[in-house]
Amino acid sequence: GKHTSFGEVGRQPLDQQLATDLSRLLYDLAGLDGSDEDAKWSAACEKCQEIVQALNLGESEASEELPSLGAQISAEADANKVELSPAKAEDEALLSCGRCVRVARADRARRAMISFVDEDAKTVDVLYPQPSSKQEEEEEGVPIKYIQALEDFELSAGQAEESVFKFGSAAKEKGNQLFKMKDFEAAAELYSSGISKFASRSIQRGDEVLVRQADSES
Repeated sequence: GKHTSFGEVGRQPLDQQLATDLSRLLYDLAGLDGSDEDAKWSAACEKCQEIVQALNLGESEASEELPSLGAQISAEADANKVELSPAKAEDEALLSCGRCVRVARADRARRAMISFVDEDAKTVDVLYPQPSSKQEEEEEGVPIKYIQALEDFELSAGQAEESVFKFGSAAKEKGNQLFKMKDFEAAAELYSSGISKFASRSIQRGDEVLVRQADSES
């Protein structure tokens, strides 16, 4: 219909010839208002169809030269995409619920598990393990500046040492490292593991041992 054709025209850029043809068509249509001359109406409709076909042809040629809208949006999204630096990604992984961390203050450091993260307040709630009790000590609102990652050797399962002496030496070095960090509980665990390893070693004939006599036998 007439209105549909005009809608197609309004959405397309016009060259000079098309603009001239369209102006003449509009002038002719204005003179036909209320007229019953079928021949003139038929001629005007044919001219309108010619203009629409010309516009459709121009749209088809233009679409071959322009990138699709989806490709354009995808390209813009890739350009605006923000990638986290390795350090930033590591920080976000550290501050996650269920992560085992170390709460390091000036006077003392303790291992804990994060139970809640408040990103707005920049704080976390943590649970401290209690070796002597099945219950855990909870602390809320710990500033994230006190949160540190555990050492690599604390996260690994640990490998069997070649000998008791190497195991004890490694446990001592790791314990000393944690002691300097003021995590006294973690250091004590490593010291104890080294002592237990020595105490549980098998004694064979020819081994040198230390004999401790009771006071009543001296």
